[in-house]
Amino acid sequence: MPSYHYFLSFGSNLGDCQLNCTKGIDFLNKYGCFLYISRGVKTLPLTHPKISTLDQPPYWNLVAEYISYLSPKNLYKNIR
Repeated sequence: MPSYHYFLSFGSNLGDCQLNCTKGIDFLNKYGCFLYISRGVKTLPLTHPKISTLDQPPYWNLVAEYISYLSPKNLYKNIR
């Protein structure tokens, strides 16, 4: 069975942001394994000339290297 290599980004700015990202990682463990998970970083929302983001809370972001037996299409079907 072939394996697929992914680089994923996680981010949340609602509720317990770190827990939200951890839950996403835990969920994906059903379909593959993580080779690397970065430290989380708190960032401000991006600015936009037509949409105000000043009232949005900061984001918790991280990236991960992931390998799975699911193709991109099938992985997407399972996580949405």
